[in-house]
Amino acid sequence: MFHHKSLLLMPAVLAVALCGLAAWAEPPAEFLNKQVTMVADPPVKLVDQEGAGRLYEVGPLTVLVMEGTPREMGFQHGRLLAKKIHHIIKEGYMVKALWGRGYTPEYVNAQSERMQKHFPPSIIEELNGMVEGLKAAGVDDITYEDVRLGITQAEILHFPPNAPPACSNFAVWGRWTTDGRLLHARNLDWSIEGDAQDDAAVLIWRPKGGHPFMMLGWAGGVGSVSGMNAKGITLGEMTLPSGDATFDGLPLFLQMRMMLETCSTLDEAVKFFETSPRTTG
Repeated sequence: MFHHKSLLLMPAVLAVALCGLAAWAEPPAEFLNKQVTMVADPPVKLVDQEGAGRLYEVGPLTVLVMEGTPREMGFQHGRLLAKKIHHIIKEGYMVKALWGRGYTPEYVNAQSERMQKHFPPSIIEELNGMVEGLKAAGVDDITYEDVRLGITQAEILHFPPNAPPACSNFAVWGRWTTDGRLLHARNLDWSIEGDAQDDAAVLIWRPKGGHPFMMLGWAGGVGSVSGMNAKGITLGEMTLPSGDATFDGLPLFLQMRMMLETCSTLDEAVKFFETSPRTTG
C-alpha cells in the first residue's frame, strides 16, 4: 500500500503551483460547489499471471504488477501485455508518431544508440526480458530495438526547436482539500489522434532490491512521466525543450523511473535529477 506523504515536481511545475496559491487567496467561487466522485473500490479481476507477475482489470484500467529481477519483470511485462505491446509498436502510437511523420528507422535507432550508452545494465536486462516474454506469448516480430523506442521516442519527438511546452500538473493540500491530504494530478497533453491511450496501462514494479513504485504509462514502456513510489514521493514531468538539448544523456522516461526506484526522500530525488546526465528540458 502506498502512503502519499510527500511531493516531487519538476521546478517549472512547482513554480506554477506556488504562483497559483499566491494568486488565489480563496478558492474561486466556481470551484466551491464542484462534486467529484471517487471510486474507492472498483471491481478487480485477475486476468492472467506469469511467475510473480499479475495482470488485472481494475474497473476500466489495465493494471500490470511485476516482481523480481529486471529480467524477470521484463519477461512478465512482455508475456502478459504482448497483444498491447504489439499493437502500440506495429499498429498504434509508434507507427503514427514516428514512421507516419517521416522519421526513418536509421535515424531513430542512431539516436537511441546514443541514449543507450547511459542506460544502467538493469534496464537493458529488463528490455531483453521483455523481448523473451513476447516470444513466449507467440510474438516473434518485435526486436530489442523496437521495445527500446518505448523509452527513447520522447526525446526524438521533442527535439524540434519551436516545440511548445507540454503536459499539465497540479497539486493541492491543506485547506485546499477536504481532509488536508495532498492530491497530485497530471495530464499527458498528447493528441488522442496518436492513439497512445489505446494501450494505456498502470504499471507497478516490485523490484528485487529497490523501492516498489508505480507509473501511469503504456504497454511496453519501462519508464514514463507520472508515478509514485512506496516512500510517498509522487512525480509529474512537464517538457520544455532547451537550447542545450542532446541525445547524449539518460532519456527522461528513465530519469523519472530510476528516481522512483532508488530515492527515499525529496532531497535524494532532487540530487538525482541534478546529477543525472539529462537530454532535454
